[in-house]
Amino acid sequence: MLDYKKIIEENSGDFNDGENLEDFINCYLIGESSELDDLDDNLSEYADGLVPVYYNEIIKEWTENTDARGLTQEIQGETDGDVYGIMTSDLFFYYEQQLREDLEKLKELIEDQDEEEEAKQ
Repeated sequence: MLDYKKIIEENSGDFNDGENLEDFINCYLIGESSELDDLDDNLSEYADGLVPVYYNEIIKEWTENTDARGLTQEIQGETDGDVYGIMTSDLFFYYEQQLREDLEKLKELIEDQDEEEEAKQ
């Protein structure tokens, strides 16, 4: 596998959050034999860790990330419960979606570079 850190750095503008993507991969990629495809099962766990715990931080992040608003209702349908729970859930789905998009983009970039390397040979 190519150096994913270098690819993320060189294409930083193509990712929602290259730092989170790199940290996620560093946390869950185990050994040389691991593949990026093996990481899909860990996306939810990592995204859950990105969601703030304190009310003031939940409100701040939810307010700043307008794309997060309404994701719970969109994904789960009816939303009943406390406002903070809905905001937290919105942020979780938002971070999970962003991370999934970034991981897929990285896989595409690696595949493109692999194809270029093969073409040179």
